[in-house]
Amino acid sequence: MRRILLLLLVLCSLPACDAMSPQEASPYQLLIASADLSPQTPRLALVLWDGPEKLTGVQSLDVGLYTVGNEGEIAEKLWEGTATSYQMGDIQYWVAYPDFPAAGTYGVQATFKTAEGRIFE
Repeated sequence: MRRILLLLLVLCSLPACDAMSPQEASPYQLLIASADLSPQTPRLALVLWDGPEKLTGVQSLDVGLYTVGNEGEIAEKLWEGTATSYQMGDIQYWVAYPDFPAAGTYGVQATFKTAEGRIFE
C-alpha cells in the first residue's frame, strides 16, 4: 500500500495502487475544510477536489492519522476509521472523528472509492 503524507494535515492523494509508480502525482486533492480542531472536538472535515473542480460521486472515504518523523516520514499509525459523507448544496464533504493524542503535527492518509468503483489513495 502506498501512502503520501504532507505536514499539517494536508494530503495530495495518489492514483489507484495498481496503476501507479511512486513518482506519479495524483490529480486529486484532499482539503481540510475546517479550522475548528481542538482536543474537545476532534472533528476532521474533508473535501475532495479534482484540480479546480469538486470531485463528486465518491462512495466511501477511509482515513488514517499518522505521526510524522523529523524527515517527513510516517513514524506511527495512530488511528484509522471511516468518514461520514454529508452534502451542503452541491459540495460533498466528509467528516471523521480521529483520536488525536495531543497537539502536534500529523499526517492524514485517505483511501476513497469513486462511483465507477475505482479506488484511490
